Amino acid sequence: MPEAIAAQYGFIGETLDFLVRTGIPSAEDFELSFGLPVAFDPGFIWDGAEKREQGWALPANVKKIVKIGNFPVNAVVVDPETGVVYQYTDATKGAIPVHGDLSSLAKTITSFLGCTDALRVELFDNLKGGIYT
Repeated sequence: MPEAIAAQYGFIGETLDFLVRTGIPSAEDFELSFGLPVAFDPGFIWDGAEKREQGWALPANVKKIVKIGNFPVNAVVVDPETGVVYQYTDATKGAIPVHGDLSSLAKTITSFLGCTDALRVELFDNLKGGIYT
């Protein structure tokens, strides 16, 4: 992601650097979709005060959150100032912290994909005539 675009979303410090230099992997096969548009879109920025007025529970220090993707049933958002990653859950109207920073999220996704790739190889290596042996 271009640094100027990431900065428009409010990302700073290590979070900004990680988005610009590394990025977040996606795994569409597993409904793990991540990323922001290349062109700035203010619709991805959610105002913390506005969400609180709507009954959402957010940590008091969160001024805004940026939607960076989706887990299978929830949005994934990040505080652009701290880099804390939250699972944004409609069912409980809350943001649940799931990672301390974007690098932790990226590592988890990468590890998950490595495990699933290894499992696929093992399963397909043991298929004979369409039957797992």
